[in-house]
Amino acid sequence: MEKKPTRLLIISCATGLGHVRAAEALLATAKTSHPDLEVLHLELASHSGPVLRFFFTTGYQWLMTTWPMIYGKLFYATDRPAKHETYERLAPLFARSIRPLLKKIAEFNPDRIITTHFVVPPLIKKYLSCPLDMVITDYYAHRVWDVNGVRHCFVATQEVSKQLNRAADYIVSGLPVAPKLLRPYSPTKLQRKLQTPSNFQIVLLLAGGTGLADTYPYARALLEKLAPNTLLIAIAGKNNYRLLRRLQTLSGADQNHYRAFGFVKNIADWLRLANVIITKPGGLSITEALTVRKPLILVAPLPGQEEENAQYLEQKGWANYADTPAKAAQLAANLLQGSPPKINPLPQNPNNTILNRVLEPN
Repeated sequence: MEKKPTRLLIISCATGLGHVRAAEALLATAKTSHPDLEVLHLELASHSGPVLRFFFTTGYQWLMTTWPMIYGKLFYATDRPAKHETYERLAPLFARSIRPLLKKIAEFNPDRIITTHFVVPPLIKKYLSCPLDMVITDYYAHRVWDVNGVRHCFVATQEVSKQLNRAADYIVSGLPVAPKLLRPYSPTKLQRKLQTPSNFQIVLLLAGGTGLADTYPYARALLEKLAPNTLLIAIAGKNNYRLLRRLQTLSGADQNHYRAFGFVKNIADWLRLANVIITKPGGLSITEALTVRKPLILVAPLPGQEEENAQYLEQKGWANYADTPAKAAQLAANLLQGSPPKINPLPQNPNNTILNRVLEPN
């Protein structure tokens, strides 16, 4: 019988903060739920050469902000059984770039590895002597996730597992979320900081972790539509200083009714504080909003996986999609005035479900 695993390695890639946040959620849960386990999180781009780092982070961010429609065309053009193997064939091109990562893996000598990004298995699987598992971090599975050499594949829904043909052990676990979101919590400290009147309702407008969505038109429309006893909080995301400056130009509004912030670390607190959440439909962003069971409006999806996420959640009745700022503002006003919609439950304790299966003996 295989000995009990003692070292778990979690690998993410910062093409978007969702992949990193999923890894951080698993890391935090592992440290509390498995105190005897030695656990390490490595972010791929931070432990690789400049070619890979540019290709999967800087280049990706540039393409998504400058030519998103080109990304969308590439997304759907490669979402075919005959095309996805191209990614595995490209893996040898990055052999030199991943040497720092392979060195870290060898030093840590893990018993288990789990990754939250599709690019990791093709790059490292031939160098491993331990099982490799993977989390698909969206509500739609592009063929790029259909890679060989993965033992368990953790997915958000049953529909995701049916979209891929690989003979894998698919586990409908739900997506990893910050442990704080899974515990009872009251955001009274944040309420005191904002000094919000007790009779106010709060609308939270999110541009995504890296601020890829232009939420300025939505903030302006919301300020024109929302009732006087509403506070709109717009969060621009990480490193998008241009968006933050534009959002701050709306600060002529009464501070009781509008606030603009850059990147916030305690996003779990802000989500719990809100009465309505408006966000671009990144996989982790929408999962976090659904976890706190708040009415959800999806806006400004990036072409590809975010469009698919938005379509899936709207079809399930878990969220509303607004294709214009005016529609988003009207939906928010309606949700604040009426009864909150029914929000279908997600799988309970997804972090523990994933970790327990990863760590069980073969």
